[in-house]
Amino acid sequence: LRKLEHENVNKFIGASIDSNQFMVVWRICSRGSLQTIIAKGTFTFDSFFMVCIIRDVAEGLDYLHRSFVGATGTLSSSTCLVNDGWQVKISAYGISRFVDRQAQKSE
Repeated sequence: LRKLEHENVNKFIGASIDSNQFMVVWRICSRGSLQTIIAKGTFTFDSFFMVCIIRDVAEGLDYLHRSFVGATGTLSSSTCLVNDGWQVKISAYGISRFVDRQAQKSE
C-alpha cells in the first residue's frame, strides 16, 4: 500500500499489529472527512465545489481500481478526507484485505 501514489489517494504510512490491536497510520488531512465537513454545516457547497469533489473521488477510484488494490472496500463520506487545499483523498482502502490476511495467519 505504501507504493501507491496519486493526488486523490491518501498516503498510507504503515500499520502495526500488537496482540489483538491493529493500528493504521495515514497522512493527515487537516480539514477532516467530508462527513465532518457536511455535518458541521459551516461550509457552503456551490456547484463548482461539488463538481471538484466528484472529480477528485472519481479519479481516486479509477486509480485504485487500476492498481493492485483493485477496489476501495467501503467508500463513504467518512473515508473521503480533505486536505488544506480542499482536495479530496480516498483513505482506508485495502485495509479489509490486510486484516483478513492477518486473521488467517493467526488461525
